[in-house]
Amino acid sequence: MVAVKTVLIADDTAFVRDRFRTALEGAGHRAMTARTGHELLAALKDQQQQRIDLLVLDLRLPNGRGLELVRSVRKLAPEEPPIVVFSGTIANADEVRELASCGVAGYVNEYAGVGHFMPAHAPHLFPEHKKRRSSPTEVLRVPIAYRV
Repeated sequence: MVAVKTVLIADDTAFVRDRFRTALEGAGHRAMTARTGHELLAALKDQQQQRIDLLVLDLRLPNGRGLELVRSVRKLAPEEPPIVVFSGTIANADEVRELASCGVAGYVNEYAGVGHFMPAHAPHLFPEHKKRRSSPTEVLRVPIAYRV
């Protein structure tokens, strides 16, 4: 049996929040949502009552934007939860490097199909199962021929 995890989804678009919440709840997990930077930070301050296992974050929230928002999150919660950023909100490669230095664990395309949401987040929700292979990896070589 898989442990139930709590994920906080912070996005100002109801459609995105609802799709991700539906996917999480369909997989047996708890989902919390935040529409603004203020709501997000308030939920993190309340973590004593409800532990948050993963934060899925839109960097363009009202009342909190970009790197400053990530830095504010890390001031409240220095180590946990892991932060996954919506890839549609990344401006450039410099921002990716700065986000990585703030401890962002990964990126997800907010427009991906619901069926892709849980597999994309499994390494962040269940890091203890990330390397499930007990045997060594075998190299697979498949010859491919093509014409142009």
